[in-house]
Amino acid sequence: MDYILKLGLNERRKAGPAELAVQVVWLMDQLLEMIAENLLEDEDSSLFRSRLEKLRTEILESGGSKIPSQTALNALNLCQDEFRLARSKRIQREEHFAEVIVFLRESLASLIGESKTFHDNLLESSERIRELIELKDIKELKLRVAAEVNEFNRFVSEKQEKEKLQFTELTEQITILQRKLEAAKAEASLDGLTGIANRRNFDFTIQRWVLAHEKSEEPFTVAIFDIDNFKEINDTYGHQIGDQVLISTAAELGRNIRSTDFLARYGGDEFVILSQGMRRPDSEKRFSSLLKSIQTTPFECKSAESEPSFVSITASCGVAEYALGESARDLIRRADEAMYEAKRDGKNRVVTKRRPLLGAYYEGRKRNSVA
Repeated sequence: MDYILKLGLNERRKAGPAELAVQVVWLMDQLLEMIAENLLEDEDSSLFRSRLEKLRTEILESGGSKIPSQTALNALNLCQDEFRLARSKRIQREEHFAEVIVFLRESLASLIGESKTFHDNLLESSERIRELIELKDIKELKLRVAAEVNEFNRFVSEKQEKEKLQFTELTEQITILQRKLEAAKAEASLDGLTGIANRRNFDFTIQRWVLAHEKSEEPFTVAIFDIDNFKEINDTYGHQIGDQVLISTAAELGRNIRSTDFLARYGGDEFVILSQGMRRPDSEKRFSSLLKSIQTTPFECKSAESEPSFVSITASCGVAEYALGESARDLIRRADEAMYEAKRDGKNRVVTKRRPLLGAYYEGRKRNSVA
């Protein structure tokens, strides 16, 4: 309902052809924006968003005079492909959980069945032993007792073998299911293109870091990297080369972090690094050196249509150090503002952003009053 009110679909307006065309363009743009905003983060939607943004730009640049039919068709096909992919992944995950449910149900039924059979056989043996009391011939009694003991031993041995085999099979199936669930969990926390942690994983991790470091009062920094002029790379070389640049950038960042750091794809052409035990000046020096490494390392990009080419890129970086009492959202906002300041100052540089003194003073008073 909020989207209906926002788009104005509940209102009737009278407009001329020119104004109506502008309204149609605006409506299409809002619908495409709504689709992009409501995608789940675990659905590798970054590439989809960037392509959709390009189509939105083409639609808006038409000025409402005439929407290119091919552009509208491309937007429709792009959305349909993304929905189809999301539906396929959802079905696959549901199948994994359904397999777990079926397995548990069959295991329970098997155990109940074995228990009932064992119980029935015990009752039957008890009845036969009770009949032995009525025998008067001691020789026949001994033979019958020996036979019953042998039969009972055989039955117990068979049951033990069945239980051993069943336990082995159950263990193997549980191991297989655990691997599948772990793989599904890992897939949901990784970026589908670069193979590093995705945005959802990062959001969860930084919350844990804030809670842990608020207790320990140990420092850590957040650094956001944005590839400079990435749209031009896509427009010049195509999205396939753009994807390879993202993959190579993620690999370069991964080679230059410590085991205690956390690297993730923040979205689009942005990456983020959480650095344990780092102060703001140390991070500024460290990541300035990393930007030089990126600048001097041309990335080899391969295409089926042409010979391998080397693309040189630069990146801008914003750094913020966690302040006690600060929320994860405010910390990320400071790092993001620093990154955009680096863009405005000429790109290919690191900018750090302190926490406002008034906010730090207020948080300090609040913490002391609680204590």
